[in-house]
Amino acid sequence: LVLNSVFEKTWDNLLEEKTPPEREFWSEAIESVKERFPDFLFIAEAYWDLEWRLQELGFDYTYDKKLYDLLLNATARQIHEHLLANESYQRKSVRFIENHDEPRAAAAFGIKRAMAAAVITATVPGMHFFHNGQHEGLLRRLPVQLTRRMQERPDPVIQVFYKRLMEYINHKLMHSGTWVLMHPEPAWEANPTYRNLLSWIWHDDKRFKMIVVNYSDEHSQCSVYLPKDLIHNDSMIFHDCLRDVSYKRNPSDLLRHGMYIELLPWQAHLFDIENP
Repeated sequence: LVLNSVFEKTWDNLLEEKTPPEREFWSEAIESVKERFPDFLFIAEAYWDLEWRLQELGFDYTYDKKLYDLLLNATARQIHEHLLANESYQRKSVRFIENHDEPRAAAAFGIKRAMAAAVITATVPGMHFFHNGQHEGLLRRLPVQLTRRMQERPDPVIQVFYKRLMEYINHKLMHSGTWVLMHPEPAWEANPTYRNLLSWIWHDDKRFKMIVVNYSDEHSQCSVYLPKDLIHNDSMIFHDCLRDVSYKRNPSDLLRHGMYIELLPWQAHLFDIENP
């Protein structure tokens, strides 16, 4: 928050000299450091909707606290709108659902919702943070002043979930592929539950992965229309790596009706698409 505008709003009544500096501190500081250490990364723990401004000044990444707040308090539609932001902004965003300042995700969101939120933050573009103990589903937040950690039993369901999630995202396609936000549509007329579903894909020229999340407490359905150039002539196998089940789909049906999705509250699909 060492920005001219923030400094002025905070200290204006005490300033004798009202003329702001010609340049921002961060632009000068980042340029100076990167001249000597070009691979050095700057990450800003940013608030007050200043993330984009800090990225413009040279920060490589900024905390996406807005996504965290939306996951905790908003609807899937509002999260979808947040993910419509410029791709450069998305790739420079730090995604997380747990850190030392916030309550444990399992405690703040509840177990099922925490897993749905984890799928979202781990599979959208950007830098992904995972807090110590998050993979075990620990519930007690650890104040930084503690010299000894409280003992807790790991949650075996969450442990299995994170093992599969980490295996899924540890693939080059999720890092170097092209990310595309999908726009779920009603599975049939007068069914509004499609608004509860979020979906995106990662792809290259040969294969793609598809993520779908029901971010609601309502049993929901939708149709997702995939890019035509990703639909092949042969039958396509959608393998859900989260549950280790597969679904065979006919390309002509995918073109006409889209990929039909039906998920229980807070459920997700981590699809790896194969051609037989």
